[in-house]
Amino acid sequence: MSLEFLRPPDLWFWGLLLGVCSFSLWSIFKLWPIHQVRIPVLIRISLFSLLLFSLLQPKITRKIPKEYPLKWNVYTDNSMSMGYHQAYSLTTLNEEIKEILNKIEDKGAVIDRFHFSNEVIHTDLYEPLNAGGSSTDLGIVLNSIKEEEKDNLAGVILFTDGQITHGLDPVQTSSEIHVPIHIIGVGEDTPLVDIAIKSIDVPTVAIKGEDVEATVVVMATGIIANEGINITLSKEKKIIGSRFMKIQGDGVQSDVHFRFKPDDLGEIAYQVQVSSLENEINVQNNRQSFHLTILKNRYRVALLTGAPNYNTSVMKMMMNNQPRIKIDHFIFINDSFQPAIKKFWETSYDLIVLDNYPIQSVSSQWQRFFAKKIVAQKTALAWIIGPSVDPLSAKSFFPFFHLKSLESKVDGEKYYRWSFNETIVNYPIFPQNEVPLYSIDQTELPPLKPGLQVSSTKKMIQSLANLISPQQIPVLLIGEVESLRTVVWTTPDFHTLYYKLTGTRRSDMFAGIWNGFFGWLMRTTGDNDMYFRLDKDSYQQGELIKVMGNKIGQVSPASHAAITLQHGENTINSTELRYNPTFQRWEGQLWASKPGTYGYEIIFQNENATSSQKGVFIVKESQIELNKVFLNDNLLRKISLKTGGNYFHWDSRNELIDHIEQRTITKRKVVYIEPHNEWWILIGFIVLLTVEWSLRRRAGLM
Repeated sequence: MSLEFLRPPDLWFWGLLLGVCSFSLWSIFKLWPIHQVRIPVLIRISLFSLLLFSLLQPKITRKIPKEYPLKWNVYTDNSMSMGYHQAYSLTTLNEEIKEILNKIEDKGAVIDRFHFSNEVIHTDLYEPLNAGGSSTDLGIVLNSIKEEEKDNLAGVILFTDGQITHGLDPVQTSSEIHVPIHIIGVGEDTPLVDIAIKSIDVPTVAIKGEDVEATVVVMATGIIANEGINITLSKEKKIIGSRFMKIQGDGVQSDVHFRFKPDDLGEIAYQVQVSSLENEINVQNNRQSFHLTILKNRYRVALLTGAPNYNTSVMKMMMNNQPRIKIDHFIFINDSFQPAIKKFWETSYDLIVLDNYPIQSVSSQWQRFFAKKIVAQKTALAWIIGPSVDPLSAKSFFPFFHLKSLESKVDGEKYYRWSFNETIVNYPIFPQNEVPLYSIDQTELPPLKPGLQVSSTKKMIQSLANLISPQQIPVLLIGEVESLRTVVWTTPDFHTLYYKLTGTRRSDMFAGIWNGFFGWLMRTTGDNDMYFRLDKDSYQQGELIKVMGNKIGQVSPASHAAITLQHGENTINSTELRYNPTFQRWEGQLWASKPGTYGYEIIFQNENATSSQKGVFIVKESQIELNKVFLNDNLLRKISLKTGGNYFHWDSRNELIDHIEQRTITKRKVVYIEPHNEWWILIGFIVLLTVEWSLRRRAGLM
């Protein structure tokens, strides 16, 4: 017990102390010989002393020892694998666990009950298991123990089969536990048989006709005595590859390689399937699918030249620099094309470039044939206006490019400054290695002479560059109408611009822009230049999702890629992707969440340019627990040993009772007494006054 004063002595205190002492001395010398007043005098002195003591606001501290019972936390594994052990039914497990809890209670132990799978849930003492958990995370159980072990727990009882399918390594965490964990292992030592496709590694994009290698990782668990399985690769239910192999169990992984040549274009779905084994309880993971984007090995371009000019050589030079472009060049000479135009009509093209064409009006029949060809073959169009194209002949092609002549025009012989405008950001296909094109100072660009003075008739056709003149004259028109893409360069100074920029700090800009145009028109770059995919199209809850892919084009040190998951309108998770120089691709991983259909968006940022790719995948009700239905007693023995507990097999579960006893902890309860704030002090003061008053009256002093 200790005493302290909250208020230090002051002048009032010392004055009152002097008064009390003087009164006490006077009372003793003057009134003490009178026997009837001795007790009232003592009471009066005591009251004055008590009041004086209270002025200092005393605080008395007492520590009272008290015993508190320590509880036993019981954690029961409620994951799916607990319901598939062949030796015990779920009903038997619940009944036997209830019996054990009754015996522990009979020993006077205090019990707190929890179920766990991928989370820890506080339950009633006899709440039965339903084996509905999607995964097993022993790490969160150990963290739960750490949070309340100090001065609360006598120990822990854990019922589990020890199969961890989620979370951190529990052995490391268990070394931080300071109470004994007694574990009862549930299940058989021999794993049940399961064959699973663990992952599929295949490029995200490939070229038609070129070899593609797919690596399928197959994992087998359980006792498998060198049994044979078939692994097949198919497309649209047509088998394109098959492998037979002998496989071993005990978690051994085997790589199966397929090499095939894709013969279709676009995003193609492929399926991989592994034959099932006898007594295999989970066959959902025996089949997986993946998508592969197939590009053309060669893109055909038709170049129609009305009259040879300086633009022609520059254009052919830029297209010839593209390794997968094959050009058929048709030149209009003496009212006919050389070579014969018949090849043009018979060949399917990805892009038709009109170079200084037409130099005379074309017939309506020619226009109809041309329209049918580009619609049927979904051919993109580029029109480079040359010096021989006049407004009258050009009108024949206005409908294909959705153009019309301007009513008011500027002088066609003068040169004007020009610049890019902000609408160019809608087409992220141009070089952005310095600054955005629309912010380039117009004085850096050579002036141009107006050629074909036109405007668009469709909102989808936009002007990306204009002459700076009293009348806005488009220089560069681009757009897509009903899946047909078009580009128009309206001035005859195509070659002049190229040569005047050569040798300047913008020398790569012109070729870069037109390489972007050609890629966008033929759909080889631009909005289709991101080729990312997940390793599978469907997952089980709690399974690892792998992301991989590439962005066509140069990857700079400032590049950044990330994947974001959405479920409905909610963003679930976002993970950064990292570039793997060994495989020359971007990679990342995240975990499958709750069952359902999820959308994902991969965003790629490269300095000032941003591109994105979207997709969907499915998370199924988890069967991942069924891949590991056996007793992992080696792990459980390590955990119990590190914590000073004991491990018992289910068959020896009753031995646990001998290790359970009620424990208590002695804690000192601190009690604070402040007499000046206590009601009983006031009552005592009133009682003493009453007693003094009664004695004084009896003595005849009142």
